[in-house]
Amino acid sequence: MKLRLFVIIVTVAFALPLLAQDQPPTEPKKTVSTLARLQAAKTVFLKNDSVTDIPFNVIQAGMEAWPRYEIVDSPNKADIILEVRAPEDTTANANKDENSKSSKKETSKENAVLQFIRLTVMDSKTNAMLFMDTQRPKNSWKEKARTDNEIECAQKLFTSFKERVEPSAPGAQPDAAPTPK
Repeated sequence: MKLRLFVIIVTVAFALPLLAQDQPPTEPKKTVSTLARLQAAKTVFLKNDSVTDIPFNVIQAGMEAWPRYEIVDSPNKADIILEVRAPEDTTANANKDENSKSSKKETSKENAVLQFIRLTVMDSKTNAMLFMDTQRPKNSWKEKARTDNEIECAQKLFTSFKERVEPSAPGAQPDAAPTPK
């Protein structure tokens, strides 16, 4: 009885590798490029992680004017998540507070000095990063100049993302106003 059991085990042990060789090879998983994912996406969720709403509003307006994606109200409904992040530069505000004539130490959202503005696009299903770009606005003590710098940086970020998704054809002229003669 023990001899039969031993023969069966040895036979199975030698047969398993032969059976494995007869199976057709499995196809390797195909990876999809980040550009292909961005171009295949149809819906986008916009997420604001900023101390001020200016960069988010500029990028949101650009997305609404661009008919490529449908903006949805939940990350679960989206193919991609577009996050605008603009944290406050606390060192700049500390220096500003020390140098200011007023005794108020409060900082408001409107007066916040930004460290940077970052636009990140992620696949909503896998959380894989598909695009990221960062701009550093020029810090100005004048609120109007600071706001203009933030708007300009947010516009550059949106244009950079749009160019990534829809690259210009080689030799094509970018959309620009005609130059006066």
